[in-house]
Parts: sequence; structure tokens; C-alpha cells
Amino acid sequence: MLQLLQRISGFLFAIFFLTGCDDLVKVNWSPNGRHCAVLSEDSLQIGDDTGVLHAEPTLGSAIFEWLPDSKSGVVVTARTASWPELTKLISANDLKKISTDANYIFLHRNDVKQLDKYTPSADYDWNVYNLYLKNRYGKPYLSSAIYKAYKDTPMNTPPCLYTAQIYDFSVSPAVALTVLLPTAKQITAINISPSGKLVAISEKENIGCKLSVVSVNGLERRVVSRGVSPSICWSTDSRAVFFVSEDNASSNEPLKKGTLKKMMVAGQNGPLLPKPDKAESLACIEYDQDNVLYCLPDGSILFKSQESKFPRLQNDGSLNRSIFALRADDKAIEKLKLSTDIPECDVRAYAVNHGGTKLVASGYKGQVWLMDLQTHTSTTVQSDVGDTKLAPTWRTDDQFTYAIRNKVRSTNGHDIEVVLRSANDSSEQIISKDWSTKDVSFLHDDDKDAHKPKTTKKPSSVTQ
Repeated sequence: MLQLLQRISGFLFAIFFLTGCDDLVKVNWSPNGRHCAVLSEDSLQIGDDTGVLHAEPTLGSAIFEWLPDSKSGVVVTARTASWPELTKLISANDLKKISTDANYIFLHRNDVKQLDKYTPSADYDWNVYNLYLKNRYGKPYLSSAIYKAYKDTPMNTPPCLYTAQIYDFSVSPAVALTVLLPTAKQITAINISPSGKLVAISEKENIGCKLSVVSVNGLERRVVSRGVSPSICWSTDSRAVFFVSEDNASSNEPLKKGTLKKMMVAGQNGPLLPKPDKAESLACIEYDQDNVLYCLPDGSILFKSQESKFPRLQNDGSLNRSIFALRADDKAIEKLKLSTDIPECDVRAYAVNHGGTKLVASGYKGQVWLMDLQTHTSTTVQSDVGDTKLAPTWRTDDQFTYAIRNKVRSTNGHDIEVVLRSANDSSEQIISKDWSTKDVSFLHDDDKDAHKPKTTKKPSSVTQ
């Protein structure tokens, strides 16, 4: 955990503090397939349809999603917060707990034994305590004793403020447009409706996430639900959102229990309802932080869950995470069989093409599977190569990107390469050969490399 601790100074764009499925999406293609957005730890770069990136990295970004016009997108950025700013987003009860914890840390800051016996009452990142101490005493007091005593303590809420804003990338330099959410304690996921008129935003809270829906003009915003997982998706008609309410959100278990729900939030022509309808419960599932929800054209919902949660399915005792479909017609749950080579596939991430006809999934050991959702036939694209921590994504209905691992580090210093592959004839090309590991950090898999913030630059533009 030590490498995750960051000093509080100036403005810092920090992607690695985010949780949820968006962490794995590093290559994001525009709907028309002409542009790709490549997310790194501290930068967002826009490239063309062959993967050639612009010379200069654009603004630091935590999450990015293209709008349907393929010219603009929603960018989530994070910056370090001052203590007065942070207090506006923390409840009075939590502020009292932070004060108690921070003052105890200050009093025993050089006594490892005393610190080791103490259990904090507030579940916050150590930088929050440090920020409190800096505000009160004029300087931070995170000593080596504190690092040693709490090296294994989970860190959940960094002292950052997050902003969600639309940028126009069709002009040079890119232009900042509508601010969708000016200030949030932590934005964990965004999902744009198929119509492009509404954006669902998930914000981290002490227990679970808060789900809101905002219009792209920034004028309308509704809180949909609280205590939900970061995963969200839209119905094909852009009127309803699907999410998972957390039944044991405070649990430290890798798999949590929750209820898949549907809620109507918009009218027939797109405006938000004055008050969201009551959520409809669809299924009980077990999910992890990388869970992804997809709504298929026929209304069926795809989700990732542990198989043993569904007694109606044949249970062989496996605890592997699989992809399931909740059918729209009879609400029956069906498991998608991704591989015929092995009985179970532990799925980490997956993506569905724009037409909802094909699915590509990756496993926790770097496996990649391709499935035709119409015929339910599947192909193993890549076997066990080791976790690449990169979600597959679709460029077009017939082309997708996934990660491969170099057996021997090549001359460009890449441990990981990004491949663009055809789902029809299996032809492929590596599009990341010329990407710089300095700007695209996920190309090398080296845990000892610490995050180093860069100077924020103006966004580049895309050429139409």
C-alpha cells in the first residue's frame, strides 16, 4: 500500500484511486470507430482508427466515455482537495471520527506499538488524516512509524475532488463544454445513454455508491439510488437504468451480494422524470468490483456473477465468475458458455459490440474468448498468458482490441501490447508498437514503478 500513498501538493490527476469496471478500460473507441482514446495513469491521448496517437498527451483523466457523435466525450478528472473543500462533502459524524483518529495519530505519531493497537473509527484514506493535521497544525504528520504500523490498512477515500465535464475534441485545442458534475468526493463510473441525452454517474460514498442521472446540457439532475455498486447501464430506449443494490456493501469479501434492479428515469422523448419510479428487482447476484452490466437489443441484461448463487442452474460447486443473461421475455437466467476447452472461465471483463451480436471477454489469467450471441458459439482467442489488467473493447461490430503479453520484452520496452483483431477472419495487428511507455504506462507491468504526476496539458483534438 505504500506505493499508493501520495504527497498532497498542487493539483494531481490520479486515475488509480478509482474503483469499479472503468479501471480496466484503457482503450476506448469512438462509436464510428475512427478515433481511439487511450487512458493511462495520468493522461488521456486521442488516436486515429489505426491506433496512431497524437504527439502530446491531453489532459489527465480518470474516466472517459465517447458521446454518440464521436466528436465529444465525457471526461472525469480529479484534483487534490483543500480541507475546507473536503469538509463540505463529509458528514458531521464522519468529521468527528476523522478528528478523533487524526489527533490520536498526531499524539502517537512516533510510537509504532501504540499505533499498532489503535483501530481507526473512520474508514478513510491516510491522506485525509494528513490533510486534517496539515490544516490544524500547519504541516502534515505522516511519519515512518505510521507507514509501518498501517502498511496493510485498506485505503478507500483519497482527498480528491472529482469533476465530470464534456469536451469537444473536433477542434484544436479541444474545448471544455458543459460541466455535468462540478464537485464529487469520488466518481467511480459513468455511462452515457444510447440517445446521448443523459449521463448516469456513480459517486463513491462511505457505503456503496450514489447513482445520479444528469442531462448533457447540465440543467437536469436526479439522484436515482444510494448504496449501489459502481456498475450501471441503460436500456436501449434510454428510459431506464440498470444497477445493483448492495446487500453487504461494507463487506471486505471479493464477492458481494446484491440485487439487480431496473428503474425508469426518463420519459418517451428523453426528459428526466420529475421523480424516478420505484426500482424493479430482477435477480439476486454475487458480484465483484469489476462487474459490468450490458443491455442487449432484445432487452436481456448481461451481468457477471458467481454461478453458485443461482440454484435453478446446475451447480458443480465452482466459484468462478461467469457471464449470465437475464432474458427479457421470461426473466430466466442463462449462463453463457465461453469455452468448450475448459468447463469454467473465471471472467474478469467483457464487452459487447455495438449491434449486440458479439461478445468478447477476458479472464483473470489473460485468457480471451469470443462469442456469437446469436448462435451462442464461442472461440478461445488466447489461453493463459497471465493477467494483463486490460479490458477488451470493440472498435466496430467486427473488430475488437485485447492485450497480449510479450514473452521477452521487446526493444520498445513493452511488456503488454494491444492487438486489433477481426472477429470474422481472425486477422490482427498490433497497434501499440509505437506507443510510449512514458505516456501509456499500462504497456509495462512493473509494480515498483511509482505514479509520477505530470504537468496538465490542454486537450488535443481529433481530425475529422
